[in-house]
Amino acid sequence: MDDSRDIITHGLKGLKPLSQTNYIEWRDIIDDYLDSQNWEKYIKDGIPANASEELRAKLAKIAVALKTAAGSQRTYLLGLRTPKDILAKLEEVNGGSSKGTLSSLQRQFSTPDSSKSVDDVAAHISQLQAQIRGISIEDRQTELSKKDVSLRCYQEKYRTTVETLRIVASDFSFAQIVEKLRQAEFDSNKSPLETALQVNTNNPNGAGNKETRKCYYC
Repeated sequence: MDDSRDIITHGLKGLKPLSQTNYIEWRDIIDDYLDSQNWEKYIKDGIPANASEELRAKLAKIAVALKTAAGSQRTYLLGLRTPKDILAKLEEVNGGSSKGTLSSLQRQFSTPDSSKSVDDVAAHISQLQAQIRGISIEDRQTELSKKDVSLRCYQEKYRTTVETLRIVASDFSFAQIVEKLRQAEFDSNKSPLETALQVNTNNPNGAGNKETRKCYYC
């Protein structure tokens, strides 16, 4: 059986067109197939100088198959003839290795900067959630993850608010968690005198002053 033909007729069957958002999934399928055929050494080291004509022909067919699988990104592959060069170029175009990209996104998601505003952090982790979801179904972050990360980010800065929210977090949406943290941020930015004046003159019932803004990232 011609294994290089198999990757064209079976290995690429159902494979979605390559894009930057699905590169990890795309590359994982390609790598699994190449590994199953014991061709990973040719991807890593290239074609050996003493390679037989049969092996060269097979790898040439694999190169054609990879270019076909690259879809619109084939324009980046002009002049490239070996699987090693083709996959290296696609890795470069799509932001580095698949495992490295996913690991970087997950690390950023888990460690937001507490010196940034609540709105900025919420928007950032929501964007990262979308990126992770787009490239890995199994590793996607949930709404629960977003709530936990937000609370952990500000647990030192707004300790009382965070401790209270942890008790009721399961009943709150991410948008509601953000709103409570935003209020804590707003209150912390007011001077003690300003807070006292607002409580005494603007809100005789002592319910506190609340700033309401639309949530653009929830």
